[in-house]
Amino acid sequence: MFWIFFVCVVVFFVVLVAKKDPPPIYGVYSQPGKWYSIKYWIFKVIMTRRKRRSESRQPEAVTGSDAGYGMKSRSSEKEMDCVQQLPLEHPLV
Repeated sequence: MFWIFFVCVVVFFVVLVAKKDPPPIYGVYSQPGKWYSIKYWIFKVIMTRRKRRSESRQPEAVTGSDAGYGMKSRSSEKEMDCVQQLPLEHPLV
């Protein structure tokens, strides 16, 4: 059973590598390339895992240092609504 799955995956990747990227529409507008479907599912899994991890945390464990897309940056709406202090050691300050 494993070998059948492995052969199917290898054949799928060989077909993807041999496939050419689609030409741009009107020579300007790009279309999703041959790796689009794989990238889509990889990022969908990453975003889903981050969202679940963010939801499973306790509210007091949320800080702004580990925030990112799909993650909470503050524990409450009140904290998000106030003025955020920026670091003074920034090179553009």
